[in-house]
Amino acid sequence: MKGLSIAERPRREDPINDAARLAALHQLEIADSGVGKAIDGLSRLATRLLEVPVSLVTLVEAERQVFLGQHGLDGEIATSRETPLSHSFCRYTVQERRPLVIEDTRAERHFQDHPAIGELGVAAYAGVPLILESGDAVGAFCAIDFAPRAWSRDELEILEDLAAVTTQMLDTRAALVHQGLHDRLTGLPNRELLVASCEEFLTSLEAGERVAVLCAGVDHFNMINQAFGTEGADRVLRSVAEQLRAAVRDTDVFGRLRGDVFATIAPGIRDEAEALGLAARIHRALSSAPLDIEGEPLSVGVTLGVALGGEGAKGADLISEAANAMREAKRSQGRVRVAERDLTETAAAQLRMREALHVALDREEIEAAFQPIVALEGGQPVGYEALARWTNADLGPVGPAEFMPLAELTSDVVPIGRFMLKEAAAFASRLWRLTGEEARVTLNVSPVQLEQAGFAEEVREAFEAEGLRGRSLGIEITEGVLLESGPDEKRNLGRLREFGARILLDDFGTGYSSLGYLRDFQIDTIKIDRSFVSRLSEDRHAAALIQAILAMGRGMDMEIVAEGIETEEQAKLLRLLGCRYGQGFALGSPVSAERALAEVGRLPRAHLPY
Repeated sequence: MKGLSIAERPRREDPINDAARLAALHQLEIADSGVGKAIDGLSRLATRLLEVPVSLVTLVEAERQVFLGQHGLDGEIATSRETPLSHSFCRYTVQERRPLVIEDTRAERHFQDHPAIGELGVAAYAGVPLILESGDAVGAFCAIDFAPRAWSRDELEILEDLAAVTTQMLDTRAALVHQGLHDRLTGLPNRELLVASCEEFLTSLEAGERVAVLCAGVDHFNMINQAFGTEGADRVLRSVAEQLRAAVRDTDVFGRLRGDVFATIAPGIRDEAEALGLAARIHRALSSAPLDIEGEPLSVGVTLGVALGGEGAKGADLISEAANAMREAKRSQGRVRVAERDLTETAAAQLRMREALHVALDREEIEAAFQPIVALEGGQPVGYEALARWTNADLGPVGPAEFMPLAELTSDVVPIGRFMLKEAAAFASRLWRLTGEEARVTLNVSPVQLEQAGFAEEVREAFEAEGLRGRSLGIEITEGVLLESGPDEKRNLGRLREFGARILLDDFGTGYSSLGYLRDFQIDTIKIDRSFVSRLSEDRHAAALIQAILAMGRGMDMEIVAEGIETEEQAKLLRLLGCRYGQGFALGSPVSAERALAEVGRLPRAHLPY
């Protein structure tokens, strides 16, 4: 086959540095994917079928070509699996987006000084572009000979067939990556991609610029869920997503964070006023006209949290700060709230704590303590709450109120939660063997843990490994989980209930306490927040509220536990009000498993678990 020279081709603008093409390359995430090994096999097949010394599958980046597959190379180039772009013939195949055939590189005047001829000995080249389904040319499948060669039509068709197989593999890889980085319901970027985008924006700030994160939570979404059902609520979320996406700027990244919470990552923000201007645009996007849900109008609003970050900020932290600000705005019934930025000294301390927390488990600094839940009549423990305790060599003891929110920001809560799960299951097993009864051990579970697809199965396996049933386990959640729960959280809670675990609502009375939530999520136990208990002896309204909660609990067949009991007077008043169970320092401090078991061993036969 006669070679077609570069001079005979129509000239066109060099697309090598096209942003979309480079983004498509980056999003393939080929490293450690296993794709390279498979494509090495295709390269080997090409050398045999074409009887050439070298066959390559290249990805052409902005400044280099990478060998996704190669056969026939040796030495340093085979080890490094790349060359500078200056040594690439495949760049022209990508540039032209069609096969390039060169019978004698030395005879082509355009290639007389090409480094690949003199340094690598390339005398003949035939390459077919790899064009993804998205339309982006990312590389080439090529054959190389070290002597001039006339390429036949059959040989070019073999290359085209192998290139088609390779492209199909890359398209599959691209689809998998897209699926892993995008929300299934809306097709929007998910949390992982939002964090990565925020990090990328933070590393490319101009002087005086900051990145703003705006988290928008749909107002009263649980009511929408109840009114429309799951499928109808999904349609509402898709419509909200379309409205909000139309409101953000072209430079922003808009995605679904979780449940009914959406996030906008906005680069190039100068000040808080500009960020609030974006928040106003988002509000107007929904308030200007009702949504059309299958012909029915529906007015929907959102509450926003805003966080601003500059050099040195972390993407995950900014997103969490904005989400927290959104929750605070909802609690105060506001429309928008800007996250308060820490002072430099506090930020430095947080950074030190975060780094220490990241290795705390490996250094065996995290321990489990167990605080009894006590029958107020008789004073005997009827269950225990497992609590994480952290003591660092430099920081000393760090309270859970300090490190657990930080663990949620960094996702260290997942391995810490896994450690606490094993400790709780082991303690429950020892308690059972000691008393002959399955007294319940409760675990605090964060929204981050409940988002993990296999969380319920992991919990079940840990307890069944100790020979325990679900009645030995209590799962403590906060009202925030109920407010913002998505399908993964609901699925995990449902499977935990199927296992027999009881669901406890912690800190009841501090948020959007709703009878609807208690019914829909089948809450078994309410834990009255310590703020009510602390005012019990001096505030008649606190007593009245506790009495009302107790009456509601009896009516809904739920148990009630009063938290934060620090005096005998509080315990006495709670008994008079009809509260059966309590927890607090006046009744028992959090202690090690060994000490808790020793104390139980000295008591008469334990009560049945509450």
